Amino acid sequence: MKLMHRKFVYIISFSGLLLSFFIVTFPFGLLKEALLIPLAEVVKQPITIDKMAVGIPPRLSFTGITLAQSGQNQDLKLHKIQVGLKLTRLLLGKLHVWVRVYYHEQSRRTGQGVLLIETQLALVDMAAGAAIPTLIKLQAERFPLTDVLRYSMQSYIQSPAANLLVTPLLSQLSFKGFLQSDIELGLTSAQLASLEGSVDLQLQEFKFASTDPNLVIPEQSFAVAQLKARLKDGMATIAPGSAFQAADMGLGLAGTLQFKDPLPRSTAALTMDLSMAGAVLEQLGVVVQMALLRQQEPWNGQATMKLQGALLAPQISMVQPVATTAPAEEGPMTDAEPVDLESTAVPAAQP
Repeated sequence: MKLMHRKFVYIISFSGLLLSFFIVTFPFGLLKEALLIPLAEVVKQPITIDKMAVGIPPRLSFTGITLAQSGQNQDLKLHKIQVGLKLTRLLLGKLHVWVRVYYHEQSRRTGQGVLLIETQLALVDMAAGAAIPTLIKLQAERFPLTDVLRYSMQSYIQSPAANLLVTPLLSQLSFKGFLQSDIELGLTSAQLASLEGSVDLQLQEFKFASTDPNLVIPEQSFAVAQLKARLKDGMATIAPGSAFQAADMGLGLAGTLQFKDPLPRSTAALTMDLSMAGAVLEQLGVVVQMALLRQQEPWNGQATMKLQGALLAPQISMVQPVATTAPAEEGPMTDAEPVDLESTAVPAAQP
């Protein structure tokens, strides 16, 4: 018995020394450079990392990450990103990968400014070439969005796929706020119809403003900015209270999404209540009207739209009047006579 115990101690000691030697002598500089090249190609922007390290349980830590935009002095800087595995899940035949992002140095101490992403895949499915995540989690604790949204919008504006009708407007807008979320989605089988879970996404202290002196819009502070939904058997039902509401603008959401295999067969049945008033209506009303309503009559800033049909290319129709007055020869427009925009709806881009 003592001999077995002694052998066990020797094995553990040798493994610990070998691991320590590996960590001390491993060429992290070469590995860091090897990782930066494919990452830069994915995000289409230069990336720099100050420090890289390995920890236990198995994880890689990247400190001082900077994503630079070509020709822009608006870099996105993150304090630390950690990527790791859960070994206990490997014993159950599952590959569980997690990514934790610390926005600033105080994040580890305060718990705020932290974004956690987790995904899990079955090893059997991976061996068969069907690597479909069986679990997706997204948790955020007051994660700052100001720089992230600015960087994302600038990246979109510079991309070849950018819509030239939208980019001038995006370049004049700025957003501030924090992300607070708790999203967990799971698949009990390889079919989207088995999707279940919950979505609780909130934007705290969310504000919208214009950076163009010619676009006179007072800063809009959103009293409500949240999206909540429950998923069961592939059906996502948007919970009451899901809305984005500020002083002069608002968007309410209701309805369901039905996920099916393949994804293009999925359907939507959503209702969107759009409202604009004051300076927002004066400055942006014409743009929204032409983009969504395509009407030449005066618009009072109130509209309810229905999105129905294929999820990737829904048909849009109006269920409430969008004009303050209707042409005399056609008579007054009522709720019983919805304006059908099906012929003018722009389908979403196909994957």
